[in-house]
Amino acid sequence: METNDEVLSSIPNEGRRTFAAMTIYLDSTFSSMVETLKAANMWENTVLVYASDNGGDPPAIGCGNNWPLRGRKANLYEGGVKVPAFVHSPLLPSSSRGITYDNMVSVTDWLPTLIDGVLGRKDLLQSTEIPGSTRQRSGLDGVNQWTQLLRGGGSLSSPSAPRKEILLNIDYLWGLDSTWQDYDTAAIIVGRWKLILKEVNETAWPTPTNSDNDFSRQPAIADGSGTDVFNWLFDLSDDPTESVNLYDDYPEKVRL
Repeated sequence: METNDEVLSSIPNEGRRTFAAMTIYLDSTFSSMVETLKAANMWENTVLVYASDNGGDPPAIGCGNNWPLRGRKANLYEGGVKVPAFVHSPLLPSSSRGITYDNMVSVTDWLPTLIDGVLGRKDLLQSTEIPGSTRQRSGLDGVNQWTQLLRGGGSLSSPSAPRKEILLNIDYLWGLDSTWQDYDTAAIIVGRWKLILKEVNETAWPTPTNSDNDFSRQPAIADGSGTDVFNWLFDLSDDPTESVNLYDDYPEKVRL
């Protein structure tokens, strides 16, 4: 079995090598955390959730790779917002272990999923000790997905899915310096349909190569220069890589 140093030295791309070193360190930290929980007799009553906060940024020093998804961190294509996640726990029934879940999940769903679904304490979400009005306390953006997570399966347009839509973002600022735009950049997913308004056209699907700071450019879509702003409509069930813009073909979807 290769040592960590041997694994890292075999990666010629400096950014990918740094990314791999950070991932190895993260894995070691998780292992130490689990061993600590076991030593404290807490592991058997623990639910571990791992989820990324955004897609990778291939051209950056971290050299993330979202292939075959389009886009990257900081934009609203699937490569920027669709991320890996898993749940691990001794509390999971054997029938739920190793399955996948394909319904929509928002980061806002974890609170009610863990408090209401796992603990069975929906009352905590409506406690008068939580600041705000009764309406605010009961009007969480998240939904409890625990029962469906244990069953697995699902799809973007599943009629039994706990969540039917996700508002991804509405932003009138751009870039790290928060430059004011004269329009809103926004995106929402409703079932299988994804609407993006005023997003820069990512005309390629970059993936890091073995050479430092070098990226292969996957085939580009036809319209746009890569800097122009467009409106987009995608059918994610048929086109998960967001290659075909249907915005002008389905005006009734856009209006909805």
